Amino acid sequence: MLVLLTLLEGLGVTLFVLGCGAILCVVGGTLLDRWRGEHVATQLPLPPVYGRLPAFSLPDEQGVPFEDAHLHGRITLVQFSSGASPRPAVEFTPVLQVQTSLANVGVGAQVVLVVNDPVPQSSEGALPRGWRRVWGGAALESAARALGRAHLPADAGRLLVLVDPAGAVRGIYASSADAPETARKVEEDARCLRTCGPFR
Repeated sequence: MLVLLTLLEGLGVTLFVLGCGAILCVVGGTLLDRWRGEHVATQLPLPPVYGRLPAFSLPDEQGVPFEDAHLHGRITLVQFSSGASPRPAVEFTPVLQVQTSLANVGVGAQVVLVVNDPVPQSSEGALPRGWRRVWGGAALESAARALGRAHLPADAGRLLVLVDPAGAVRGIYASSADAPETARKVEEDARCLRTCGPFR
């Protein structure tokens, strides 16, 4: 009798342990599925590819050519300007703020100021750190406008173009990010190039 009771007690303990294990498996599986769902949900799609800027070679103030190959390997904000600016850091403050905000979260971005005018005879206003100014970019701006024609308003002023590390255009924005909502969009898209994915 004692042996039978011992066997029954052992069987009860075994069933209890197995039941607890089954419950843990169900709960654990549910939590894992939920985590996976949340993780997938945070993998936002990358900004769309508009195309690529055409091959170009534009001189800076020293006459050193800046070419389309220099866009590869880093995130680039290409700011177009119809004419020279004596104080670019002031005139393009929103772009500088976007660049600074990105740097604060570990996303480096170079800024290229593309001026339509030919190289001037006199020196122009100093550029913020990490900026490059090139000249004679009217044809390049026209190409950028053609890429964004379907997404830009008819009266779009200055253009700001986001280029990913592979050289693809990922964003075309009007008004040089002057509007707060435009600046936020530029920053979100640029940050997404590092955090969203998978990168393609």
